[in-house]
Amino acid sequence: MALLSKGFALFFLLASFTVALPFSPSDDEVMAESFNMWMKKYEKTYSTMEEYNERLRVYTSNYYYIEQLNKEHGPHTEYELNQFSDLTFAEFKKIYLTEPQHCSATNGNFQKPVNARDPVAVDWREKNVITPVKDQGKCGSCWTFSTTGCLEAHHAIKTGQLISLSEQQLVDCAGAFNNHGCN
Repeated sequence: MALLSKGFALFFLLASFTVALPFSPSDDEVMAESFNMWMKKYEKTYSTMEEYNERLRVYTSNYYYIEQLNKEHGPHTEYELNQFSDLTFAEFKKIYLTEPQHCSATNGNFQKPVNARDPVAVDWREKNVITPVKDQGKCGSCWTFSTTGCLEAHHAIKTGQLISLSEQQLVDCAGAFNNHGCN
């Protein structure tokens, strides 16, 4: 009988330690919760459970890749999840990146002066000389976004006034220069 009551005492002692241990969700559960919050933020939906699981897998892979980049690049660079975090790079490239255009604007070669020194870090947002990020969607007019961004920044540096210029106006007005519009 004494052996039996010692066994019960040991059982209850172990059970109390088990109950006292804090519950820690698995990495899969944490990533699923993070993914679900990300889906809400970017209003993403998937038509099947298979598609959801594949997008979760890609999101998780991108999440850890971004963590790695942030560790490697230190405090001067910051990477984060965005609306494309459920896409592989190959998918992103196929949907959003275009083949290099061969037109009059892409024929130049820029060479940095040999003795030029780059600063360790510059955050142009702090200097209020860049507009918020613009999303060109699937329109292949990246040159207009880089052009307006450059002009907006130079105008702000020179005048102290930050303005937002129209990419669409460049697309509409530059058709004669073989720039292919949104294609």
